Amino acid sequence: MLSRYCTILELTEEQPNSKAIERAYKKLAMRHHPDRGGDPEKFKLISEAYQEAKKIMGENEGGAKSLDATINEYVMKIKDETDILKELQISYLNDQAKMETLRNNINDLRKESRQLDEKMFLLQGKREQLGRNIQLCLDKRRNIQIDFFKLKYTELKRKSFMDRFIKNFLEKNIGVSPNQLLEKIQQRINANPNSTVAKSWKLVTLDAAYLCADAEIEKEIISHTDAKTQIKKDEIKAKELKKNIEEKIIDIEKTLYSLPQLLVVINNKEAEIKKLKFQYEEKLSVKINTFKKIYAALREGQWAPSLFKTNFLAGKEQLSSTALLEQIKEHIKKSPKSRVEKAYQLTNEHGHLSLTQNLILFKEIYNWSASQIKIFGNYTFNHTVTELNEDQINKEKNNNSRIGCIYRTLR
Repeated sequence: MLSRYCTILELTEEQPNSKAIERAYKKLAMRHHPDRGGDPEKFKLISEAYQEAKKIMGENEGGAKSLDATINEYVMKIKDETDILKELQISYLNDQAKMETLRNNINDLRKESRQLDEKMFLLQGKREQLGRNIQLCLDKRRNIQIDFFKLKYTELKRKSFMDRFIKNFLEKNIGVSPNQLLEKIQQRINANPNSTVAKSWKLVTLDAAYLCADAEIEKEIISHTDAKTQIKKDEIKAKELKKNIEEKIIDIEKTLYSLPQLLVVINNKEAEIKKLKFQYEEKLSVKINTFKKIYAALREGQWAPSLFKTNFLAGKEQLSSTALLEQIKEHIKKSPKSRVEKAYQLTNEHGHLSLTQNLILFKEIYNWSASQIKIFGNYTFNHTVTELNEDQINKEKNNNSRIGCIYRTLR
């Protein structure tokens, strides 16, 4: 049928689409329109061919898709969604292995983080101990300074006649802490650079024994300070490592959190495919039921005794729509000119319209049935192909004529 309409529309594409049909119609309509001097009958034929071709291609005047086009659309959707689901499932399986690896990585990083905490705790303890050692060295230096000062001050006081009548600096500061005593010595030096206190302090700074002891203490202080500086660097490095580890753990945890979301996507996709399959089965069931009616109408329209009419559908009542569709296609391959092939063709071309109200479908069934010649014994069931109209169908729909048999079967 479609090829006949395409011929009228002068369309040569093997698989024309609705746009190609529309372009061909517009081109011919411009050429044959009565207002442009064209043949009205030719224009009418072109218009009818265009409308019927649109219906067959899945676009009737209301814009609804044909049953076959809808089913094919569902098939493509299911295929596409199934391909996506397979990719998601493969990704999920890969992610499961990745999750196990990531969990192990997190455990290793947390273990490393704990080791860094222990290391920083030990470094902090060492740093604090070095600080105490430095303070001990400073206290030791101060004590040596005070001991040498007392010694030098006492010697000068004993040698000086006039100082005997001046109150002793040390006696005045008995009970003062070493730090306070050093402050007072510095104050006295600043106040009177020529005082016995200032002279005594100068002697201390020139004493070889003092200088040797102070140098040893200075070495200890420098050593402790250097060690403390290195520990601080190690602490900073450890803190940076710990920060990097914590950032890695956060990134991995985000990844681990996102992976289970893929399972939700998969479940939603499976539900979507299940829904599409259910809708596909519904549409396919409608198509198969339409096929069965058209097939039965073609069979009844042949007007031959049941004994001599093979029934493709016999014994297939329990088959699912999908299984029956496969058998229909297999039968068409083996018998391309059979009643099954004709019924399937008419189902695809007219299945989206009301069967009893589709005059074109009725004519197709009637003419095909009447054109079949069957010889049974001495009887030939050969009937002339006639043109039908709605009045004739309505007149004979309740009779036992071919028209009545076809009408009641389609109903």
